[in-house]
Amino acid sequence: MLTTRSFSFSYARQPYPLARALARWSRATQQPEERLVSAAENDWAESRFLVELLVHAKPRRAWLGRERAREILKDAGSSVTLESLEEKFWVRFVVGQLEIPDAIRRELQTGRHRDALPDAERGALKQLVDARDDNTPLFWVERDDLERIHAVHKNAHPLTPTLCDLEKTHVIAPAAHQGREGYLLPWRNRGGEKGVTPWLCTRAVGLYWEALTRSTPRRADTNLDDSMFREWLVRAIEFPWWGSHTEHMTAPMRARLVKAATRFILAETDVSDPDKEVERFLWETVGFDRETTFRPPARPADDASLLEVYRWFDHAFLYDPSGLRRIRNWLDLLISLVVRHEEDVWRYGLVEVLQASRQKPYLIYRAMLSMAAGDSVIAGVVAHVETAPLGMLLLAEHSVRVEADFNWEEPSDRTRIQEAEKNRLWREAVGLLLGTVRDEMNERPDRLKECATALGETILLSVPTISRRAHLPEVDEVLRNGSEERLQILFRELSTTKHFVLFPLATELHRFLAARVANHPWARPSAEVRVLLWLLRTLMTDPEGATLDAATVAGTLLSAYESLFLRECVDDRGNLKIWYDDAPDMVAQPWTDLAIFLHREGRADELLAPRGVDLSNHLAGCYHADRYGGGDAHRSWLRKTRLHLRVLMAIHNALVKGDFDPVLGLSSKQAAELLAKVEERMSLLVCTSENSAHDGKHGSLFTPDKEAFAGGIAGPEGILEPIVRTFNRFTSVDRRDKAFADWIPVEDDPTVLLRVLDRALSASAKRQVVDKLSAFDIKQIARKLHADQLQQLALAANVAGQKDIVNKVLAYGNEHLRASYRDNEWAMFAYKMRIMLAYHSRDENELDAVALPPTHARHRIRVDGHVQDEARDTRDFYRALILVEKNPAEAQRLFVELAARYPGSVSHAINLTAASLEAAKRIQDPDAQKLAFLQALRAWESIEQTIPTAAFARVRNNVAGLRLMALDGARMDEAFDAAWARLEPEMRADIDIVTVGVTNARRRGLEERAVIMLEHARPYHMVETGKFDDAFERLLKAAPQAGLGSAAMTIPASQDDPAAEYRVHQRLRDYRASRAVEVLRGPGTPVHQFLMDELYDIAKEVMKRNLLFKGGNEPKRNDFFASLLQMRVAFLKWAVKEGRGGSSTVGRDAGLRDWTLENPGAGGEIAIFEALVLTKIRRKYIDEHVDKTVFKYDTSGHPQAYIVVYYEGGTPFLQFWNKYVDHVCNTQLRGLLPIRFSEPYADQNHRKLVVVRLDYVRDDAPHFVYHIALDLTS
Repeated sequence: MLTTRSFSFSYARQPYPLARALARWSRATQQPEERLVSAAENDWAESRFLVELLVHAKPRRAWLGRERAREILKDAGSSVTLESLEEKFWVRFVVGQLEIPDAIRRELQTGRHRDALPDAERGALKQLVDARDDNTPLFWVERDDLERIHAVHKNAHPLTPTLCDLEKTHVIAPAAHQGREGYLLPWRNRGGEKGVTPWLCTRAVGLYWEALTRSTPRRADTNLDDSMFREWLVRAIEFPWWGSHTEHMTAPMRARLVKAATRFILAETDVSDPDKEVERFLWETVGFDRETTFRPPARPADDASLLEVYRWFDHAFLYDPSGLRRIRNWLDLLISLVVRHEEDVWRYGLVEVLQASRQKPYLIYRAMLSMAAGDSVIAGVVAHVETAPLGMLLLAEHSVRVEADFNWEEPSDRTRIQEAEKNRLWREAVGLLLGTVRDEMNERPDRLKECATALGETILLSVPTISRRAHLPEVDEVLRNGSEERLQILFRELSTTKHFVLFPLATELHRFLAARVANHPWARPSAEVRVLLWLLRTLMTDPEGATLDAATVAGTLLSAYESLFLRECVDDRGNLKIWYDDAPDMVAQPWTDLAIFLHREGRADELLAPRGVDLSNHLAGCYHADRYGGGDAHRSWLRKTRLHLRVLMAIHNALVKGDFDPVLGLSSKQAAELLAKVEERMSLLVCTSENSAHDGKHGSLFTPDKEAFAGGIAGPEGILEPIVRTFNRFTSVDRRDKAFADWIPVEDDPTVLLRVLDRALSASAKRQVVDKLSAFDIKQIARKLHADQLQQLALAANVAGQKDIVNKVLAYGNEHLRASYRDNEWAMFAYKMRIMLAYHSRDENELDAVALPPTHARHRIRVDGHVQDEARDTRDFYRALILVEKNPAEAQRLFVELAARYPGSVSHAINLTAASLEAAKRIQDPDAQKLAFLQALRAWESIEQTIPTAAFARVRNNVAGLRLMALDGARMDEAFDAAWARLEPEMRADIDIVTVGVTNARRRGLEERAVIMLEHARPYHMVETGKFDDAFERLLKAAPQAGLGSAAMTIPASQDDPAAEYRVHQRLRDYRASRAVEVLRGPGTPVHQFLMDELYDIAKEVMKRNLLFKGGNEPKRNDFFASLLQMRVAFLKWAVKEGRGGSSTVGRDAGLRDWTLENPGAGGEIAIFEALVLTKIRRKYIDEHVDKTVFKYDTSGHPQAYIVVYYEGGTPFLQFWNKYVDHVCNTQLRGLLPIRFSEPYADQNHRKLVVVRLDYVRDDAPHFVYHIALDLTS
């Protein structure tokens, strides 16, 4: 085996360069007789003679290409065209040669699918099959030519075997052709112990190629002639072995041959995109039996890495890839030729073949098989950043062998030395890869994504392969030499790679990040924090075998977080923007993961109250000097407090919604404790920040920041509304009321108080605000405010409905601003305020009574023939809003006029559509109403095209709600579902949107979907435990209960009629399952929740009796489980049965389910139960059970299924469970991923019984799948 001369390894201190070590392994694996032949020189004689025989031999049959196939069909008089057969994949052409799929051959023999294969096509295919079977290229040499060639060769090489010996060893076989004597070359069917050895054939092929390329005339592109190349291909297939043949060729001739082969591979039409590849594979394996075929995984994305493409193909065709290899053996020969040659693998065709495999995935599959057998190729593949993971995968699966030339003391010694050799070789490969990444980062910044992908996928491959505690100092060199911007991009790309922490590179990266955070306190640590949080999350969810502990990463994160607040404002206006640029980016990070980890460790206060950070309200001591020698001191605590509050609110919001991964192991009790700490800290910060003297210059926590405006940043941070909204959602009513009670007394800004009054849900807080406002002297307060602040105060009072304060502010402004330069502006503002007051009263007469402002204060301009009068148009706008409910047709007319005068106005367009939809609702005729909704939809789409997309950013919920309302009214349910699926989770919780969604679901009879929509929206509208805001409460009360045609029943408890309860239970037997459950548990209780409550208690009983079923006796355990369930539902007359239903794994017979729950009296089957025993994560086995439960066995369409997992493995149970949940939540079932999965069920302190629920939408209906895991190891 030759070493890879073209690679220079940067890490020379490694004792075994990669290519040389691989070559040594290859020599060690040679068979003894091959090494003996290799040592002798007489092999040249026989191999060269084989080449001369092949060169002079003649094919006994012609090549069966497309033209010949057409002639066969034409001669047979068939009406079937070759193109029609090829389009259906019934015939194929590989490298121009006709091939017939095995499934078609079987069909022609058995005739099982007469209807699927018409007689005409059947006859045509038989003609082609007969011709193809009789067309195997056999090479024949005339006797006189053979004797002449042998004599010449024997004279030159005396060691050449005699003709008699060649015939005895089946190298040649006597055969007549066209009446002349001669010999066939039957090397593919050779026999005898002294036949043509693979090694001799390999050398013969190489020598043959050398002779061929030298004898072919050179063209400008140095490619071989097509006809000559195809003739070579027909002859070369005669050799049974063609592995490392190119090493017997000279470099120039090898280059010509590889280029020709590459051109043929890329032009091959039989290999195609993933979808067609799947279709062709189906014909190879199952033919017409499509109902029994497997479901391949989702096709790889267009930008998928080469490793992802390879894994997709390897998984998709796991059942029978040999079928493709049989029919493409000549194409495989070409791919092997391109892959297995000695020179730099990226100098010729391999790069083109692999890059083309994104569209033709078979190429990478076959190339990997060839590379696995070509040791010297692996080094070249590792050295290229795009294909490095492929090379690392080959290295990971490489068979490690050591030479046995001495006695081993213990069998484990061999294993230990093998592992050491592999670790050494792996380190060499990682060093080579890191050197490549470093060069790419410095020279080609556009390839940072490929660099990160290569690193991440390589690390993922290393998990089962290499010792993870090895030190890799090369990482420092890669990271140190990267620029700031490129490192941030690299970190971001790395953070998307799963299982990164399981390799020593993670330790090196953490050390590097920690140093950056410590040594650059003034720099923004956004990129570092992003990767550190990702490292922490991965360590929390899958800590097994990690080289890094979560506590270390958490400590680094706390240092990074504190550095945000330790920074002061330096005298550079540009740095003021850092606080604004940082806040959205930093707040969006998953700080909840860090909070959960610290709380579990008893250290939550380290994040909630950062150590050494002063968030008090004194001046920060930063001094800005101006050009005139003066200066100004600025408060930095405002920005620090705002940023910290935003992070705390993000943590609170995630905890309240349950928007954190259940595998993080936070129990409901721990979540409540952490929420209480966050709420107390928020309340303290808000009250402390406001307990300061407002000097009118720096403002308070909620006022616009003058420094920000001076620095060119528009607008305040707007933190007041999020704080009030978070206070409303405090989990304790007492804590919420106390937070408002502590805050309101120290707040002296009436504008802030009015906004609190408008948004607070606490009745006591509203009373406090009203009492404090009533004690204010508005006139005295107004004297301290400038015009902008007066407008904000009046607007806040108007929104809060405080008419008296509005009138007082307007009176003061009219008196003091009349003669100022802002007189006209104030007059127009006062007019709008009075119009808004009239609108709140919903009184048109009061609206008309508001006097127009003076003419000089009104803006009147002409636009596209329309006169815009701001004053009159404002009145018309609010009049139309009042009329939307009273007279939608008149409101629609007014909005049409306003939209014409103000083209491009989003508010006018939205309100026009709302009025049109409201008018459509009042139409009685169903057909006319449907048409009106459709017209409103089309009108909105027409208007939408005239408005810039950016203008919809603030009103996207309004736009989505209107579209859904129109689609629902027009009965366009498919379009409605598509629009709903595109909505973000928060948009689906908007009160208007969820109302339309629930209305649509119930109109279509999809009660369970309505329940899912409401359950999703509940956390967004919860103002306290078990209570929601008024709008959502009205939606819940107005909604009819699922499964009931009228009001929900309850079981009466009457002492006067003791038999009442008995009669109700008697009626339960005739009810559908959903109605019976609501009678038992109350309105709104779904069936799946009722059953889960019962199953949870049953699972505890099964675990108590685990000793009865030791040894994995699944049937007996299932019988016990089913009998307990039967006892609990017997009074309902429900039955637990072991039943057949759906299709079996092979798809022919009815499938055998573990048991089902049925309601014989009404409704049939209620739920399916499936059980399995696991000792480890068996992904394919799990997928089969889930697929059976959700699809194959579910013939009744019931919305709930339960999978019981009996765990009896050696890995800690919670580690097993975390991996199990990760797998089922990220695995597609026939193209479907779970739309959501809930947090683990019930008491999380029960460490041996865990449950998770996954929700699917199948056939427009929800499907709940519960996974119940029981730890039976003890």
